[in-house]
Amino acid sequence: MELTFTLQDGTRAGIVPTQGLRDLTVAQLGLECLAPVKDVSVVFYVPDKQALDRVRTRFGLTDC
Repeated sequence: MELTFTLQDGTRAGIVPTQGLRDLTVAQLGLECLAPVKDVSVVFYVPDKQALDRVRTRFGLTDC
């Protein structure tokens, strides 16, 4: 699963859950607002909830 969002400069970025997050649904990850799209310039591979929280904090992702 790859979920995308837009960075502040307009660049499309993706989040790819790996390892322990791989089997969770979009709702379980709390990323319902992010759309699945393949054309992105930056991809964040997040292996755990702490990494996902760091990406959310740094890039302003919020819960729906």
